[in-house]
Parts: sequence; C-alpha cells; structure tokens
Amino acid sequence: SVPISQINFTEINIFCSRIESLQLWQIRPIVQRLHLECPPGIQDTLILPFCFLTIAAWGRINATNPLQSFLVTATFTALPSVLFQVRVLMNWRMLSAHLWDLEDKRISTLCYLLGSGIQMLYAPILSITASLALAYAALGWQWKSFWAHNL
Repeated sequence: SVPISQINFTEINIFCSRIESLQLWQIRPIVQRLHLECPPGIQDTLILPFCFLTIAAWGRINATNPLQSFLVTATFTALPSVLFQVRVLMNWRMLSAHLWDLEDKRISTLCYLLGSGIQMLYAPILSITASLALAYAALGWQWKSFWAHNL
C-alpha cells in the first residue's frame, strides 16, 4: 500500500478527466442504432452452417486422405472471409451515412469505431463457432483442436 502523502491527486484527476472525455457511454446507442439500420440477415445465421455441413459431408467421403483434410481445413478458414464481405460493405455504407455526425463531433470517433466493430463482428464470430462445431461433429474430429482452429 502507498501512503496518502505519496499519491499525486493531480495525475489522478487528469486521468479521470481523459477517461470522461472518451464518451464511452455512446457505444451502446451506436450499436443499437447500427443494429436497427443493418440487422443480421439469413446470410449471417444460416448460410455458413449449411456450407460447413456440405464441406464436412464432402470431407467424410475420403476421410483418410491428408490432402482432402487439408482442403477441408483451408476451406473452413477461407469461406467465412468470403461470405462475410457483405458485412464489410454494409459497414462502409453506414460509415458514409454517419460521416456528418462524426465530423460535427456529435459522435466520438472511438465510440463509433468500437460500436461498428461490435456490430460487424458479433454475427460472424457466433456463426463461425456454431458452424465449426457442427462440422467437427459431422466429421468426427477430435475436440482438442476445436478452439485452436476456431481462433
């Protein structure tokens, strides 16, 4: 513990004022607003699990072939980045719509960055995890490598 005589209250006040100036309270309304403007669609929830199950069915045909296992794993890795490009484009369109609010300083740029990141990433992360779990169950792979593959 530090004696009270050694605490620099000026630095603590400066730190607290900087945290308050970040306006992190804006993140929740921004996420809600972005969710209303661009709610998750069928592509975000159903297409990826269907694709993973189709690839897993193909992978079960010749499961002992190491090249086919490599192709299945590579497809599991690359497919979400292709399917979720639409979310990146929608986020760019939302940024263009909110540009005036950002320039006018009504919305903090950090809050918009965090809010749009949450809005853009939560559906793919949940969808990829669920889809990969379905594929692991269909392929009969060992669950020890699930989180390493998922991350």
